[in-house]
Amino acid sequence: MRDDPFILDAWHFIPGSKPVNLGHVDSFEEHCWYHCRRDKEGLAAWLGDIGIKESLIELMVADDTRSHYQDLGNNNFLLVLRGINQNEGDEPDDMISLRIVYYKNSIISLRRKPFNGISHIQKQINDTGEPDTLAELLIAFIEEINFRINAVIDEIDNGIDDIEENIDHLSRNHQRKLTMLHRSLLKISRYLKPQTIALQNLYDTLPAMLNGHAQDIFNLKEQTFRFMENIEANLLQVSMLRNDLQQSVAERMNRNSYYLSLTAGIFLPLSFFTGLFGINIGGLPGVNEPHAFIWFCIAMLVIGLVVFLLLRRLRFW
Repeated sequence: MRDDPFILDAWHFIPGSKPVNLGHVDSFEEHCWYHCRRDKEGLAAWLGDIGIKESLIELMVADDTRSHYQDLGNNNFLLVLRGINQNEGDEPDDMISLRIVYYKNSIISLRRKPFNGISHIQKQINDTGEPDTLAELLIAFIEEINFRINAVIDEIDNGIDDIEENIDHLSRNHQRKLTMLHRSLLKISRYLKPQTIALQNLYDTLPAMLNGHAQDIFNLKEQTFRFMENIEANLLQVSMLRNDLQQSVAERMNRNSYYLSLTAGIFLPLSFFTGLFGINIGGLPGVNEPHAFIWFCIAMLVIGLVVFLLLRRLRFW
């Protein structure tokens, strides 16, 4: 018996009974689930020892790969999926990769960062003994991934609805939140679009180990397609909200510029007269008249009123 550092958990799925935790692994056996950490030393060598081709091993342990499904022949296949990142300090839309290989009647799952969906499945097996078959285990992987994606998309939906309800009184925080929601939608869409194709290919080819579970796979892939439709609808809604915001800002700026120009137009003739009568040279009317200043102020008020009425008459507002 040896304790491989890259094997995080291992279960033996015995037909007709509850799965049994293997604890330590000394050899590769059929009807087992091996959950591994793909960035640990020794994993690639172990995968090679059990007969997996080197080209496939490179794909399984690569730092970055897109979601896809690959038929490996002899009822073996590779399924790469992306799930919501719920690790502390990370952004949920930085979706983490889960690589699933069905090989020689066993499942090997590989991850780098912890995946809450896997932890939930491990706890469920330990508590209830379900899922009790490898086919149901694979379905549980996809269900956990979709469940968490759905929760994030619902949260984004609520955020967009909140912004739309306050579209006439948006603060800077609302605008910043809209930008963040837009970025999250784009990132999730980037990862989720190939995932819809991967699940479609899984359903179309339907490996032998999933016989009797075609409807489950169909429902899950349709759910993923619905996620993409919701994301695309949200992206359009965000685009419309951004256009409304830009139009609102432009209208506000134009209105302010208009009022400023209007104010300048009213005070322009007044500025002319005050500048004219501010010349310190002889010959100005009213220099020797004690009531000239009062009459001058009255004249300014009259001129300002006339200009105001004239602009009103010309429908400047």
